Amino acid sequence: MLGTIDFSVSFSPVAQQAIAWLQAQHVEGWLVGGTVRDLLLHRPAHDLDLAVPSGGLRLAKRLADALGAAFFPLDAARDVGRAVLTEPDGSQTFVDVALLRGPSLAADLHLRDFTLNALALDIQNLDAGVIDVTGGLDDLSHRLLRVASGSSFRNDPLRILRGVRQALAFDLTWDAASLALARSHVNGLDLVAAERIRDELNRSFVYSRGDLAVRQLDDIGALAIVLPEIKALQGVTQAGPHRLDVFDHSLEVLRWMQTILRWSELADSPLSPEAQIAELLFPFDRALGAYLAQTVDQGHSRAGLLVWSALLHDIGKPATRQVDAAGAVTFDGHEALSGRLATSLLQRLAFSAEAVRLVARTCTEHRRAGALAGLIAGQPDRRQVYRFFAGAHPVGVEAALFSLADHLGAWGLELIPERWQARRRLVGTLLTAFFEQHAEQVQPTLLLDGREIMAELGLSPGPQVGALLAQLREEQAAGVINTAAAAWEFVRAGPAGAQGPGPGRRRGAAGDGGAGAAGEGTGPGGGSPRPGRGGPAGRPPAAGRPPRGPRRGPGNGKRGRPKKTRGGPAGTTGGPRRPPGASSQTRTQRAKTADAPPRGGPGAAHQGAAQGRREKAPQKGGERRPPGGPTTTARRGAPPHKPGDRKGAPGPPGGGRHPARHPQPAPAPPREGPQGELPRASGADQKGGRVG
Repeated sequence: MLGTIDFSVSFSPVAQQAIAWLQAQHVEGWLVGGTVRDLLLHRPAHDLDLAVPSGGLRLAKRLADALGAAFFPLDAARDVGRAVLTEPDGSQTFVDVALLRGPSLAADLHLRDFTLNALALDIQNLDAGVIDVTGGLDDLSHRLLRVASGSSFRNDPLRILRGVRQALAFDLTWDAASLALARSHVNGLDLVAAERIRDELNRSFVYSRGDLAVRQLDDIGALAIVLPEIKALQGVTQAGPHRLDVFDHSLEVLRWMQTILRWSELADSPLSPEAQIAELLFPFDRALGAYLAQTVDQGHSRAGLLVWSALLHDIGKPATRQVDAAGAVTFDGHEALSGRLATSLLQRLAFSAEAVRLVARTCTEHRRAGALAGLIAGQPDRRQVYRFFAGAHPVGVEAALFSLADHLGAWGLELIPERWQARRRLVGTLLTAFFEQHAEQVQPTLLLDGREIMAELGLSPGPQVGALLAQLREEQAAGVINTAAAAWEFVRAGPAGAQGPGPGRRRGAAGDGGAGAAGEGTGPGGGSPRPGRGGPAGRPPAAGRPPRGPRRGPGNGKRGRPKKTRGGPAGTTGGPRRPPGASSQTRTQRAKTADAPPRGGPGAAHQGAAQGRREKAPQKGGERRPPGGPTTTARRGAPPHKPGDRKGAPGPPGGGRHPARHPQPAPAPPREGPQGELPRASGADQKGGRVG
């Protein structure tokens, strides 16, 4: 099955140059790990792992200098270096040179993770055959994943996650004894650095079948340790159209999302939904592919983060599940909670602030397109398209694609053709607007700028100008305003002349894509769209219920007594509002100024002076509030506020520097093709970097 190795085909041109130089220098060393495994599986060997008896750093530096390549000391303490070679097509080939881990090559191979990675080739005699001391050739022939030694997981518990990934990547079956060994060492994952767990999970979820990876992690017992939020989804039942619990639904959405991201491979699919996805996305092939390939940071692409969003999009459902008197199941507010929980989870795994933001936003907005579909009978107009992308920014494209996966994941085999066709048409309209009419419908260039408007209308910089510009942009996107003359007529008319929501109307209110959509979780099975800025609309008050007013009534203080206010007599609401351009002095300051008498009714000066005395009085605890300092005080009995306690923005696990405000520098891009070696990084592997 494995056959012979054709080195002239298996190695890239630059890799062949590196091997030729090493042979010419009579270097004693062996190609090891994933390099040999990939050669035996007839996969291109993009990178080379070389084990040498001594002088790893020095040899890597000499090789880099000889071939005009870059050199990096990966681990100076362990004498490990890397030469980064550039191929003719611009891609890179890594040559890692490391010391043998034991006194001999055989000892080194026994210290590796799995037998398929414990294979070697003599660099000076590649044709001599594969060196195998652990039975890796036989295991590879039988597609069996077996540990190289009984201490493999004890030496590095992360190898459990790596085993899951390699089993999926190479279509391997776990050896029964190795699987039992993994289960017995699964608690050791608590001591593994978060960055290493992040990278291993990312490879499993993004570059292979993520849904199968999650199920293997659960079978081994690792899911509850590395992703307890996903484990908690098991057994959380939903109402129709859902036929699966939240756990299985999330994995089904993850499977469909990865299918959608392979749209270019689906054109010849005999299956109806897959072929229809290919037909829908083919017109945007190049633009959509370039958009999803954008690298955010840490090597994460938008496509990869969309996979994480699919996995995490419903993690807020267990905490929001309710059953009413009629037995209807709802998950009100689960979208917003899912976004917050995704933020906490990804910060725990040391994702970058930008990656966290994009995934959390996608989770929060994952039902926006479905809500728009439920609001309209046909296709959205230009105003609705504009509001969709304005509300979902900066993940409008992700939200549109997500609605396809969520729809398929919810309905499954009971997919209703008419609904599915309507959803595809909606997504096609949204993608057309984004990729082909972006400057007209998504982000039109304003016909007027803020300086012109302020000069013409005599306004000062402030929210009023921003609101006018926002309304003007929406009217342009809607096609209502197309000339500068029409723009001037609009802004001179003021906010009352706008058809849009206006500065005082919350974006996402009813009528702009905020209503619930039948099909994936609305009504009895899903929960209402979340209230709040930028998201689908909140629900209107129940029929017959008056809008909620102040709890104590206007102007009332405790126990219904008239509330005393500064600047006016007791029981009044105070003096008139300060007009634009008026002094911003406090009433106390104005009371002390002869030419600026205090405003308000009788006794205002006395009340202002009394207020001044109150401001000068020391606060409880003997501390004074500094001028301009915060005035908000904690409610009685509340715990002291700590950094990161702001609602919706949890702080870092275990305290310390907030990862969103103090991002760590991005690590070097992960190697393609695992080599079965212990990682060389040392600082992040200590107990202090463990997953919480």
